[in-house]
Amino acid sequence: MKKNKIAIIGAGPAGIAAALQLKRQGISPLLFEKNQIGGLLLNANRVDNYPGFPRGISGPELVSLLRKQLKVMSIAVTKAKVEELDFKKNEFRLASKDKEYSSRMVLLTSGTAAVIPEELSAIPEWNKKVFSEIWSLRGKQNKKIAIIGAGDAAFDYALSLARKNEVIILNRSAHKKCSPGLWLETLKSSGISYLANVRISKVGLDKHRQVVIDYRQQLRDSALEVDFLVAACGRRMQLDCLSKNLSRLRGQLEQSGLLYFAGDVANGSFRQVGIAVGDGIRAAMKMVKKLGESGI
Repeated sequence: MKKNKIAIIGAGPAGIAAALQLKRQGISPLLFEKNQIGGLLLNANRVDNYPGFPRGISGPELVSLLRKQLKVMSIAVTKAKVEELDFKKNEFRLASKDKEYSSRMVLLTSGTAAVIPEELSAIPEWNKKVFSEIWSLRGKQNKKIAIIGAGDAAFDYALSLARKNEVIILNRSAHKKCSPGLWLETLKSSGISYLANVRISKVGLDKHRQVVIDYRQQLRDSALEVDFLVAACGRRMQLDCLSKNLSRLRGQLEQSGLLYFAGDVANGSFRQVGIAVGDGIRAAMKMVKKLGESGI
């Protein structure tokens, strides 16, 4: 089993930025991605606050540029899910479904996972009729799509999908958590409807495989039939791959400069591509410094 100097789990903005920085320093990291390169950035309708793009840039466009940069820098991406990350005999063990890898240092840029509302947890049609991300829905046209949520992600998803579809945002409270700018854009869109104080009681599929959402609003029971349903109800840090042993040793490994966290997995609700990129570069610089000091 080949021993790598540095492994990075997750090829979103933070992981890619770290890999690019490491390659500049002559280190070829082992970069893992279980799904699509770019992470949540693939869902973004438009990124307005990333320097260098005066008119903003769509998430998929920015991901395309990141892919090109990886190719130019000859950085390979290993398409595999790290099922377990452990630390044994002074090295990290990274186990995928079919293979085991080892590394002296690890950077986790594994991002976040969707928080699934209880009323949706039992639905068997995930990633067919019900989704927590929208990158696979971008090609849909003339469909009716409901989005549950009230934050930036819900409204950004709606703006992206409403170009060619009818979108209904279902807010389970009266309070909108999105930015004022996203709300104003939503008001201008003829393809988006917004319902507040929606209490969802049941979600299922009818005989035509339409998603049926039973809900109550202002003491009135109603049902909504849609082609697809998107849950944008919050995110949690994605640390499922950490073994019990590594979780126990986490503080010690971080303090010793062998284990790092960057991007959304480390920043809670501060999920911005600019923050993730800066995090990744900083983590990579720290790792290079540690390598130089320890002679690993």
